[in-house]
Amino acid sequence: MTETTRTHKSSSLFVTGLVLVLAAGCDDGLDDDSWSDESAAADESAAVEAGTSLDEKELVADDKGPVEVVSEDRLSFVACSAKEQADARRAVALARSYVDAALGDLERTSVDERATSPRYTAFFGSYTAERYAEVMDNYRVLDGALTEDPITFDCSCDLLATRSSAVFGESFTFDICPMFSELREDTGGFTQAGLLIDGLLQYEAVTGMDDQTLDSDEAQELASEDPEAAVRNANGYEHFAQNVEALGMSENESFSSETDGFWGEWGQQANCPSGQFVYGYRLRSESYQGLDGDDTALNDIELYCAAPNSTTYKRIWSAYMTWGTFSDPVYCTGGNNPVVAFDIRIEPAQGIFDDSAANDVDLYCKNDTMLSATVNTEWGDWSDKVQCPSGQAVTGLVTRVEDFQEPPFGDNSALNGVRMMCSAY
Repeated sequence: MTETTRTHKSSSLFVTGLVLVLAAGCDDGLDDDSWSDESAAADESAAVEAGTSLDEKELVADDKGPVEVVSEDRLSFVACSAKEQADARRAVALARSYVDAALGDLERTSVDERATSPRYTAFFGSYTAERYAEVMDNYRVLDGALTEDPITFDCSCDLLATRSSAVFGESFTFDICPMFSELREDTGGFTQAGLLIDGLLQYEAVTGMDDQTLDSDEAQELASEDPEAAVRNANGYEHFAQNVEALGMSENESFSSETDGFWGEWGQQANCPSGQFVYGYRLRSESYQGLDGDDTALNDIELYCAAPNSTTYKRIWSAYMTWGTFSDPVYCTGGNNPVVAFDIRIEPAQGIFDDSAANDVDLYCKNDTMLSATVNTEWGDWSDKVQCPSGQAVTGLVTRVEDFQEPPFGDNSALNGVRMMCSAY
């Protein structure tokens, strides 16, 4: 298709100073009467139900209900420039995003998979039910601090350091030093959001744990040697949440940090019926909304499962939104040619301008053929191809979707990221 020229428009939200937190896909309370049907549909969509029809899924309400707007009165600043305030707000938004995703990953990993989870064991060591529960509890407390508690950012620091933290009154104080503004999220090292996660964990009012290591490698070494100490290591929680190593929670999970997007909650994992694999898919995509509109781009991914050499397909999906239209489905040719890889096109975060996040997904068949469903926008950059291990094919997915953001302050991005699951073929 012809690529659409992206005309950025400034959101009125930024004028009030609320944009970064609201754009982070925070836990917004949806009106039960006006949107509960769609919310429930998204939550329950992972189950493969016999006889589920296309019409049943499309009958969800398209008029979105109001959401609770989260106030930023709890964030305060001392001697901070406009850039430093923007950095701090962005750090809060991204930290919440990382922590929400980490907690969701821990909760959705089945009990049978926890003992062999590459990601969990890398940062917290050998599995016990007690330690796993402690890690989840610590992330829940951290999520509460990032979501509800007052945080003060003090920019008067002149040390050659990234930050130092100290309790001040009834709020958490996070000292922003000059090097803090030089940190970036795409470097694989220290990040603004990571340091905020690490610093908050050390407050007694959160968990009171210490940094026992200085970087990801040391955190993983501690986990292998002393799991009891690892679950009390703030540095390990920071790196588990950011997961720059792109470790899966289960051994059959295929993704990279490039495919996760920025905002929203992870839905339920959806799997093909036993003995079936993915042979095709379709996408729901919204067209360009114009200068005064709110673009969401990709809204939904549906995978088509079948047994080898069968032409009877079962659709599965995870979380989704309902703006836009569906493409025609596209399929791998041949009965022994399932999907074995994918990539995703994601528009980078646009700051004060309109965010669309995920725009497109391509699938790759066993015979190296690329499947490309039709979409209505083409903004952003393609991730690297994410491949199933040799001898495996795609059997499921989980998507990350931002909840509805109420106008006039909300900036909706809908579907943000995807991970796919593989099984022996």
